[in-house]
Amino acid sequence: MRKAGMILIISATHFGLCRALNHAVLAAAAAHAFDGTAAPVSGFLSGLARVLYFPILSLHLYARNWFPGDLILIVLAANSLVWGIAAYGLFTSIRKTRSKGDLS
Repeated sequence: MRKAGMILIISATHFGLCRALNHAVLAAAAAHAFDGTAAPVSGFLSGLARVLYFPILSLHLYARNWFPGDLILIVLAANSLVWGIAAYGLFTSIRKTRSKGDLS
């Protein structure tokens, strides 16, 4: 149960960061919509989005009508679950490697 709980916590954190990033990108774009210039922070936000959306970076290849309205959140939640499983697996493997090094 502890394993599933940790994966869910990591996944929920990732999902929250993705949602916050969406709002930040929209706010930055709206702030400079009439300037004709890009927001100074937009390059950083774009890079961060590429990292957080890594496994589903090709989301733009899917037809948008497959996920009408907020159904796209299902795909983002699945992406967060992949991140949670990968992060937990990486954390446990590092911890096991460190504990083996302490014993020898």
